[in-house]
Amino acid sequence: MSQTIELAQTGKRDHLQALEEKYQARWRDERVFEVNDPLRRSLHLGHAFTISKIEFGAGYQRMLGKRVLFPHGFHVTGMPIKASSDKIIREIELFGPDFENYEKVQAELDAAEAAKEEAEAVETTVDKSKAKKGKLAAKSSGHTYQFQIMESIGIPRAEIKKFADPQHWLTIFPPIAIADNNSFGSRIDWRRSFLTTDANPYYDAFVRWQVNKLHALGKIKFGERYTVYSPKDGQPCMDHDRSDGEGFGPQEYTGIKMEVVDWSPAAKAAIENQVGGRKVFLVAATLRPETMYGQTNCYVGTSIKYGVFAVNDKEAFVCTLRAARNMAFQGISTPRGNIDQLLEISGDKLVGTKIKAPFALNPEVYVLPMDN
Repeated sequence: MSQTIELAQTGKRDHLQALEEKYQARWRDERVFEVNDPLRRSLHLGHAFTISKIEFGAGYQRMLGKRVLFPHGFHVTGMPIKASSDKIIREIELFGPDFENYEKVQAELDAAEAAKEEAEAVETTVDKSKAKKGKLAAKSSGHTYQFQIMESIGIPRAEIKKFADPQHWLTIFPPIAIADNNSFGSRIDWRRSFLTTDANPYYDAFVRWQVNKLHALGKIKFGERYTVYSPKDGQPCMDHDRSDGEGFGPQEYTGIKMEVVDWSPAAKAAIENQVGGRKVFLVAATLRPETMYGQTNCYVGTSIKYGVFAVNDKEAFVCTLRAARNMAFQGISTPRGNIDQLLEISGDKLVGTKIKAPFALNPEVYVLPMDN
């Protein structure tokens, strides 16, 4: 049985900690860091240094006898909080208000997942060690669900359901941040503390004024650009809006439209009379469009499920559902965001189809299997 290690001769350490607590309490009582700064200049809206660098600089300048203003606000704008609260909502629906059914429901989910993986193993030869890489990475912390993460940081399980409301997060974590800063001994004037959402009407009014002013000056214009997009919200999904995947941006590909000249027998039997008289194109994405002058064929994955998607009344594309979904929100199909799948077809049935190579020296090439 393990025993608690008792440190000997900690008098010096205890004395220093007592001094810390004594003078931190004195600073709070005397409001030493509350500096009345006259409004005589424009204030900047960001900090270039981390809290430790600002803390060091503020302390040093105070020692020089200067009047130092050190404000601290709380950035709670964006989607990470909303994404986490949505997870809590889904987990409450799944496991109950206090997550009391977690063990039972999770066992059922694991059994269903195992059965699904076993069925997929029969249909495909995908390397399972690679297929599970992302899943294993996600589970490496041991906290699969948001309520488990909340428990790991000391939130009682009975209190977690309150975090289904995004506003509740704003009442819990800012005081914790204040306590941590005070424990660190930060020389902060907390009278200037504020939140960066519409929970703070003053900040909200400032942002509205700023955006309207910039728009009136012609500095902000409405338009489109390539970006990570959220179909659910109908808005761009920037780094601070994501619960994960920060740093990822759009990857530009060139889509090569290869019109079908003659279907393979298997594809003809599956597709004939189901495309409504539309021209059908196989669409291949490439990072090297300049190489298409020497195109000799078009590869397909024989075990991949492709779809035939109506782009408009005259054309249909053969591609994966993921590709069709991406293109649907880029104005390629009409109406925008609409995914009209006419049918699904396995890649092996496309092998042998004759297609046009729009840029190649050979005007027509064939679809070949990508698998060895």
